[in-house]
Amino acid sequence: MTKKASKKKALRKKTAKKTTSKVRTERNAKKEREAAKDKRREAQFAIFLLTLSDGGTVAEACKDSQLPRSTVYERRENDEDFDSAWIQAYSDGTDALESTARKRAQEKSDLLMIFLLKSRHQKFRGEGNPETRGRRKKVEFVVTDASDPKRKIPGED
Repeated sequence: MTKKASKKKALRKKTAKKTTSKVRTERNAKKEREAAKDKRREAQFAIFLLTLSDGGTVAEACKDSQLPRSTVYERRENDEDFDSAWIQAYSDGTDALESTARKRAQEKSDLLMIFLLKSRHQKFRGEGNPETRGRRKKVEFVVTDASDPKRKIPGED
């Protein structure tokens, strides 16, 4: 092999190594960008759940986390762990709201106290006896002719 040919071969090897390492570097950079994006997305979902657990609405949680509503509902549908976390966060938020309402009711609002009592115990709901609640009473009526209220319409028994 001539000097020129061996020099070309050495240059090709060197170039191939650079190209290969450049491709590897680009792949690594892409993986790092994707990992960073996934990390940001997980942080956004954590903010979403935190807002729900503070008593916020889904709309407020989406706004705080900068996530589209469709994205969170899609993840809830496809990810059982996220769905469980959502349910727990929502329940925690409801508890937080109830606690705040209870404090306000005790300090200033009789009306709010009434609503809290109604939500906790059926005797405050005005639903009557729990043993008869939900049972229908038989109601009888007679259909009459409008011109003569005493006359029954035939076939309308």
